[in-house]
Amino acid sequence: MKKAAVWVAVFMSFIFAGQAFCLEDAIIGGVRGGISFGVKTEYHFVQSVALRFGLEGTTGENPLILSAGAHFLNFPLKNGNPSPWFLGAGVVGYSGKSTQSGLSLSLIYDPLEKSDQYFGEIGFDFINSPRIMAEIGYYVIPDAVWQ
Repeated sequence: MKKAAVWVAVFMSFIFAGQAFCLEDAIIGGVRGGISFGVKTEYHFVQSVALRFGLEGTTGENPLILSAGAHFLNFPLKNGNPSPWFLGAGVVGYSGKSTQSGLSLSLIYDPLEKSDQYFGEIGFDFINSPRIMAEIGYYVIPDAVWQ
């Protein structure tokens, strides 16, 4: 029971602390070392560059995943408008039976106008050998900065 209370407190502080610093919080889920579910927060420097931090629980042998990185390099469309596709890179740590860390590289679909609160990500975590990751997320409170 105490473990559940600690996880609820961590989750709630992650959401509320993110809002205090004008971060975009998201609920994420997918495949990353097993079936995963967690929270991610972003801080946008400009419209096409953001810092990202994540905390996920997974069904794999390492049940806790921490990630930090950025999404950047917005790929322009043929008409010159920015597209919703970004390149993401960062560091990732798996914790559990054995603690492992490495690099992460991904392709992210994140609509710029935020009218669609969903985003998707597919890529690889490079820890000893490449591990595939695929996630979908939902922004809890849409970012009002860009509107």
